[in-house]
Amino acid sequence: MAKNQPMQLPERPLIAVVDDEDNIRTTLEYALKREGYRVQVFSDGLEAWETLKNGLPDLVILDIIMPGLDGLDLCRKIRTVSERIPLIFLTSRDEEIDRVLGLELGADDYLCKPFSIRNSLSYFPLSHLGPDAGFQHSPGFSPYCRFPLPGYL
Repeated sequence: MAKNQPMQLPERPLIAVVDDEDNIRTTLEYALKREGYRVQVFSDGLEAWETLKNGLPDLVILDIIMPGLDGLDLCRKIRTVSERIPLIFLTSRDEEIDRVLGLELGADDYLCKPFSIRNSLSYFPLSHLGPDAGFQHSPGFSPYCRFPLPGYL
């Protein structure tokens, strides 16, 4: 490092929140920024994809049921670009078949609404984000998933 040059701190991880419910987007954005993360918010999957296809964040938190492009299709599209980025569904669809489908399509975890913001912040893999995380997606297993599904054990 040259003399009199300020030390560059690493950029904080970027988290994309994709949900058509304004209160969910606002709450997650506020909480994540308060924890020091950079946050992008999108109200539907199509809007998100138009941005994300040009550069992925460090984590994507997405709803399933959205106008335009739903969360399942957005998950598929993101997985064509990267197998490494953590994807977490945050949705009101709580049937086991929905969870299995989400994980098989490439999500790393699946949380159901309503949710506790404090619990969710401890649940998200925030401490593992960044380019050196070494994450590799494996359907049905994730270092972030607290409850492996039957059939994937």
